[in-house]
Amino acid sequence: MIAPDDETSTMLAACFQDRDRMVRLAAVRSMGLLMGLSGSSKVIAGLADADWRDYQARRTSAIRPTGSVAVLAVATIQSALADPEPEVRIAAARFLWIQWADAASAAEALMSAIEREPEARVRRVMVRARSAIGPTARLVPYLIDMLDGGGGEAGGVATEDWVTAAIELGRYGDESLPAIPRLLVLAGPSSGRDAMIVVGCLRRLGTGAAPALGKLLEDPRVAIRRAVAQSLRTPPMDPCGEIAALGRALDDRDAEVRLEVVCALWRCPSEAQAYLEKLGELLMLDASKEVRQNAVLAVLIVGGDSAQAVQLVGEALHDSEEQVRYLAAARLALLGARAAPAQEALRSALEDSSGAVRRTAAEALRAIDGGK
Repeated sequence: MIAPDDETSTMLAACFQDRDRMVRLAAVRSMGLLMGLSGSSKVIAGLADADWRDYQARRTSAIRPTGSVAVLAVATIQSALADPEPEVRIAAARFLWIQWADAASAAEALMSAIEREPEARVRRVMVRARSAIGPTARLVPYLIDMLDGGGGEAGGVATEDWVTAAIELGRYGDESLPAIPRLLVLAGPSSGRDAMIVVGCLRRLGTGAAPALGKLLEDPRVAIRRAVAQSLRTPPMDPCGEIAALGRALDDRDAEVRLEVVCALWRCPSEAQAYLEKLGELLMLDASKEVRQNAVLAVLIVGGDSAQAVQLVGEALHDSEEQVRYLAAARLALLGARAAPAQEALRSALEDSSGAVRRTAAEALRAIDGGK
């Protein structure tokens, strides 16, 4: 088995200082080759493993040196990050990227190399290597610069670099908010896949990204609108500042978008007061049973126990779907005397074809009368 020892390390370190760039490049690549050969028996064992679920993890760990061997290799390779030749610097960064699990000692040297690197193509490899080692907010401006690689191929196919940058930016919350203008540009003319990556990044940025998500809620692609609506209604995102965009989306032609928007409005009862009537329309007229069901809950959350909200829920007792009628009756029963504005609808529900609805309507009427 071949593995870099102290003598090998000293020889390679001397080669890193050679005047011939091809010698230096070969030295960096040789370190990687030696690392691979040192794990050759593990690679064979990993490939022979019958459990497919463990295959990738075994193969990945097999080609990485471990323990003192890895520490020695990482320490030796760092000097190549300052090499005058870009190809040597790339090779050194790629080595540290592959060895990320054992490269913590190189983190500061790699970050310093990024900050002084003049060539974008080299810097991108270094940034990815440093990201693999662990998060640091110092990477944020360089990750934002990498977003300019978005849609780099015909048809808006995402390049590997900008996709990585978008995903990584999601780790830094508010510190990544300056990236939003560029992310929105990528989401616009790019393919659906690119835009979905942007939505995922914005979701991870938190509430500060809510205005950007509000803009994408009017995207012509239904998959994007669905993902955006779901993001806005899911904690810890605060959708209340985007109430106007949510209100417009209640008229979305896609039922799943309308459903997610109705659920988002639950979280903003004060701000959503202006859309109580619209929620009532959905409760009575929406083609989707799921939207109508959730509109029952939204009306009571937004409208509280106001007469208008109670009367609107009472209208749901005439719904064509038993589940919607039952939900309306059950919610009215919980209101007790406050359900009085829906008494007439509840009395009509005593003749419902569903026994569950009839019983629940009777309970609601008894609650209105104080339990008598």
